[in-house]
Amino acid sequence: MRSTFLVLILILGSAAMAAAQQVPAIEVSGAYQFSPKPHSYNGDISDGLNRHGWAASLVRNFDDVFGLEFNTNGSYGKVNTEETSGTAAVHGFMGGPRFSYREKESFAPYGRALVGLVHRKVSGVSDSFLAAQLGGGLTLFTSSRMGLVAGGDYRRNWHGLKWDDFTVYVGISFRKRSE
Repeated sequence: MRSTFLVLILILGSAAMAAAQQVPAIEVSGAYQFSPKPHSYNGDISDGLNRHGWAASLVRNFDDVFGLEFNTNGSYGKVNTEETSGTAAVHGFMGGPRFSYREKESFAPYGRALVGLVHRKVSGVSDSFLAAQLGGGLTLFTSSRMGLVAGGDYRRNWHGLKWDDFTVYVGISFRKRSE
């Protein structure tokens, strides 16, 4: 009876350590992003202007569910019609909690709530403001160190220009396992 109990403890302990080793300590990703027709309440050319760009994130995972994410991104659009012409550029520097569901080793859906600074420049006029960004996505792991990431976010500013933005992204994720 006693040896059965010890074997059971060893098996459960080994399984717990193996599961703990599957959580990446650090995740880094780079992605293409697309912002389809964001809504600007400012009467400028950025209203309804599709923007294309990039996104990069760094996540420090503390356990299999909770991590902290730093995200930076940039998106750009150009209008050139008979009525008007101009450019729009948006850059974000945001951070906050990220929650992952790691039931399967091959994929990990996640949600995030980020807050930070966004800088927006439209036809030479620029403004920076505080914004919140809610979203999530899915990482499909193609190997122990690499995967594909896809997701979407909704961003709303708190101060300055009135502006809503939805962004979708697809890219590559790299992860470093815990030692």
